[in-house]
Amino acid sequence: DSADLVVVAAGSSRLYAAEALEFLGLHDQVGILHLGTTWPLPERFILEHIARASRIMVTEEIDPFLEGSLRRLAAENQWPGGPERIYGKESGHLPRCGELTPTTLIEAVAGVTDVEYQMVDARYRDEAQRVGDTMVVAREAVWCAGCPHRASLWSIKNAQRLDGRDGIVTGDIGCYALDRRGVGGYNITRTASAMGSGAGIASGLGKLRQFGNDQPVVALCGDSTFFHAAVPALINAQYNRSDFVLALLDNGATALTGFQTHAGVGRNAMGAEAPRVDAEAMARATGATVEVVDPYNIDDSTDKVVHLMQDEAEGVKVLVFRHPCILLRPRDAKPEFQVTVDPERCLGEACGCARYCIRAFKCPGLSWDRELGKARIDDAVCIGCGVCASICPEGAITKEPYHG
Repeated sequence: DSADLVVVAAGSSRLYAAEALEFLGLHDQVGILHLGTTWPLPERFILEHIARASRIMVTEEIDPFLEGSLRRLAAENQWPGGPERIYGKESGHLPRCGELTPTTLIEAVAGVTDVEYQMVDARYRDEAQRVGDTMVVAREAVWCAGCPHRASLWSIKNAQRLDGRDGIVTGDIGCYALDRRGVGGYNITRTASAMGSGAGIASGLGKLRQFGNDQPVVALCGDSTFFHAAVPALINAQYNRSDFVLALLDNGATALTGFQTHAGVGRNAMGAEAPRVDAEAMARATGATVEVVDPYNIDDSTDKVVHLMQDEAEGVKVLVFRHPCILLRPRDAKPEFQVTVDPERCLGEACGCARYCIRAFKCPGLSWDRELGKARIDDAVCIGCGVCASICPEGAITKEPYHG
């Protein structure tokens, strides 16, 4: 009731504020005003609580929208603290960039309350770092073992090389955007922007043939992105007779951001059964050529990409790479194949660009046997898709129907 400082919080920042006060021991001096809505602003509720405070700190993610609203509200109602006693991103007490963390709020609250603190003892920090370095497996951002996107982009990459014209691949957001990370993907995507932008940018690049540009264009697009944002780009491209290949990576999921439903999965946001919109039929309705492949079939997928890149017909060619996201598999699902590496045939470091299957293909189901100096299958990670058996130049990786 007599808080000197009130932290006005919305969303997850309320939890960070609570942790900061617990760490600093300021529960008897600092209060938290948790807002359930930021627009419309609950003005009477806010004014009632800040009337008893002499200072305000506003914590929120992204832009200081709530902070600006509170400054206006305080000024219009002549809050006695004045604008100089409202702290947040606009005042410089919280960073304008990056996400908020408990540590960020601990530092900010301690700064305005003049409380001395020490976040972590240096010896503890150094020992924790040492333990982490020696005991925790280093994991980069990579596609999951058996991810159909890995197979799809592998086929597109090889098709580009077979075509030989330095084709351009455009992309946007989605799991397939990991290609741009270089570590987990193949780094063949030239552009990556907002949802549906791959098809939009490709529709422009696909008109450059009239100016002498012979580079084929391939646009990456997930099934969720297709329904949310790429259909208008596809219609526009067809309307303007733009020449490119739309690689529709249909894994039946919005996997990157939490498996939200979309129009192609047959369920609505509440989980109830809903009509499933046919992406192929929608693409054909625009007049586009449409073909479907299973990305696990590397040879067929690669041949189809090459064929469509070299197709001289005007307009968009849609190639649907269809295979379910492996995270949709039941936990007790059995692998389709038992995959093994023959150490007698594996060339190890002498293969391709040194460990070709691991360094180039990059599936986490493949690991390295230090003692033998050969690749091996990590049975704890491998899901038995068998794709790696088709990429080994020595035929050292084999797959057999799973009988376990």
